[in-house]
Amino acid sequence: MEAYTAADVMASDVVTLREREYTSVVLAVLKASQHHAFPVVRQSEDGNEKFVGMVTREDIQVYLALPELQMPNTSVAPSADIEINLRRRHGLEADAARRRPNGLEPTSPNSPNDFATENLPPCVIEASKMKWSDWTAHQSSLFLRMGDRKWHEEWDHRLATGASGEGISTLPPVVDLSLIVNRSPYVVPPFFNLSLTYHMFRSVGLRHLVVLDGQTVVGIITRKDLLHFTDKDLRQGSTS
Repeated sequence: MEAYTAADVMASDVVTLREREYTSVVLAVLKASQHHAFPVVRQSEDGNEKFVGMVTREDIQVYLALPELQMPNTSVAPSADIEINLRRRHGLEADAARRRPNGLEPTSPNSPNDFATENLPPCVIEASKMKWSDWTAHQSSLFLRMGDRKWHEEWDHRLATGASGEGISTLPPVVDLSLIVNRSPYVVPPFFNLSLTYHMFRSVGLRHLVVLDGQTVVGIITRKDLLHFTDKDLRQGSTS
């Protein structure tokens, strides 16, 4: 593996979420993929999206189940167009397509007014102020009856079948994921030595690793990707 770099094994068709994102986009991403975690980006004034951290699938589910986020007079569902594009190709085209919830362009590509603080639903602002102790208490209340794994499986099932339930049927149109973003995940540049990357996965127990070119997400490496690549490399070495 000494001759390879992170760029040789990374998946470049990365599905990202914005720090403030349309709820229909978040739900569509969760429904269309089984990814465990997603890079989170923030749009800068020049229109570029800069990496701010990682968010796990499980934390998104727990966040969307917050009682504070429930808006009884709303009904948000994944956009069919978004799902189709995500299933067709997890790439730039899909990423661009899901920026248009229900086929509509944002108010402004560079600074969507929908994401301005003054335009966020009050429940979203309140949820973003939650203390860590309140968050852990919320988690415990969700997992008390069936355990964390079973709860997450049930949540995915409700989303897949379109069944209404806690945290899905009455969400606000926009959510703020800043509460649950891990802002110091492990990252590497594209030219990072693959052997060192392998040792990082083994020594730290990583499940995924974001590849950054400056502040731009250019790829992601999962444990599964790395194992497949190392197996292939070993097979090629044994036959040469």
